[in-house]
This record gives sequence, C-alpha cells and structure tokens, in this order.
Amino acid sequence: MPPIQAFPGVSDYVILDGTPTLGVTDAKRLAELADAVLFLIRWEETDADAVAGAMEEMAKAGGRVTGVALTMVDYVRLARYGYGGRDSYYTKYQRYYTD
Repeated sequence: MPPIQAFPGVSDYVILDGTPTLGVTDAKRLAELADAVLFLIRWEETDADAVAGAMEEMAKAGGRVTGVALTMVDYVRLARYGYGGRDSYYTKYQRYYTD
C-alpha cells in the first residue's frame, strides 16, 4: 500500500506541498494521489499564460483543481490600485442605484 493511503483513517485532511507545476513532474505526480488540488499563484509574479498552462498540465495529469489562492499579496500596493473593495463597487454603481 502506498504510504498516502494509510492516512484516510488517521486524519481528516492531508496536505501535500509540491513543486511548481511547470518544469518538473513532482506536482503532477502528487495530484494523482490527491482528492483535490489547491492551486497557489504568486501575486504579481506569475503571469496569466503560465497559470493557464500549469492548470492545463495539471488537468492532463488527472489533477482535480478545486480552488485557487494568491500568495504573497502586498496589501499596501493592492490598496493603491483603487479597485476591488466594496467602496469602489458602490462608487462605480452609485448612480445606477440612485437614478
């Protein structure tokens, strides 16, 4: 029995931390053993084409991507962008709701 199969009766969750998907096969091999894959993307470092390619590779390998999360977000820089918060949403659509 592969070691990973010994965990279901011992723990509710087992987290397997793998290498980046592109370039090496480790993450794709781990995905074969996992019930679900959480895809972590480094904020402002990983471009959209790389993410799309990596997710495509993961799907080809049988990985079931069930979630995506951004890592290493610089919240100070994010706040300077001036969008994404509820205040910007209401400002943008305020006229729609009041007219």
